[in-house]
Amino acid sequence: MAQVFFVRHNGGSVWFDDLGPPWPKHACFADDHRASRLRAGLSERAQEKRKVRFGVVTETVVVEPGKSGRIVVQCSDGSIIDDEFDTTIDLTKYVGTLVVIEDEEDGAIRLKQI
Repeated sequence: MAQVFFVRHNGGSVWFDDLGPPWPKHACFADDHRASRLRAGLSERAQEKRKVRFGVVTETVVVEPGKSGRIVVQCSDGSIIDDEFDTTIDLTKYVGTLVVIEDEEDGAIRLKQI
């Protein structure tokens, strides 16, 4: 059984066979204009930054509401991030969200929702 990634974006969702360019959409999805634009935009971002990693949030746990939580991310390079982050966002709605992972010079990780 092949691994696929469920991604929520702009009120819609899609399944990808892989995370990262060329963003191969799972065969069960028809290609519409919105999905094509999203994949093109993601590919452009990857070209802008050499070490861009994308990921999908697979699990969240609220540690302190409105202040911090544990976020698990399946990354495009095959790695998994499982860490606690300071965040004010509602983590209960974050599962399935596509993120760009930025590795800071001080070793910190920043997740940016796309």
